[in-house]
Amino acid sequence: MFPESIRRQIAGFAGAMMAGVVVVHGLIAAQGQRVTPLTQLALGVVALGYLAFFITRHREFRRVRFALLSSHAIGYLIVNGSFWLHASYLWATGQGERVDSAWYGLLFGMSICWGAGLAVHALLTAHRRGFEDAAVA
Repeated sequence: MFPESIRRQIAGFAGAMMAGVVVVHGLIAAQGQRVTPLTQLALGVVALGYLAFFITRHREFRRVRFALLSSHAIGYLIVNGSFWLHASYLWATGQGERVDSAWYGLLFGMSICWGAGLAVHALLTAHRRGFEDAAVA
C-alpha cells in the first residue's frame, strides 16, 4: 500500500490527466471529430504536464516501490484509453470514416511506443527491486 501522500499525489495526477484528455477530446469533437494541429498542440500540453509530474516527483516516488510504475501505467491507460474509447464511439455510431490517418497515428503510434516504454519500465522495475517483499492484500 502506498503512503497517503503518494496516494493523494497519484490521485491528483490521474484527475489532471483526465481533465486534460477531456479538453483534448472536446476540441476533437468541436472540430468535426478530426485530429488537427490544435488538438495535437493540446495533447502536447497534456504531455508536458505528464513530464512535469514525473520530473518533480521522481526522487520522492522512487523511494516507494512501484509508485513511478503505477503512475506511468495510470497515465498510459487514461490517455491511450481515452483515444481508443473515442475512436470506438465513432466506429460504433457510423462515423468511422472520420478516423483518418491522424487518428491512426495517435491510436497505434502512441499506444505502441508508449506501451513499449511502459513494458521496459515494468521489466526494469521488477529486475531492479523485485517482487519478493511486495505485500499481497
